Amino acid sequence: MRRRGGRLVVRTGDVVEQVSRVAYESGARRVHIARGATGYAQRRQERLRTALAEERCALHIHDR
Repeated sequence: MRRRGGRLVVRTGDVVEQVSRVAYESGARRVHIARGATGYAQRRQERLRTALAEERCALHIHDR
């Protein structure tokens, strides 16, 4: 991953807050995640979509 210019970021805390923060800090314009199956995961995905939109960052949700 390093040879390609990437790096692993590990954070703890609220998923929406931390993903939004990493996206902002890295200047990301897109975030890709796997679709959650539970109601809790789907609500979190919508919270994340809203938070990222405020930073002009798109959320792409992929089926597994």
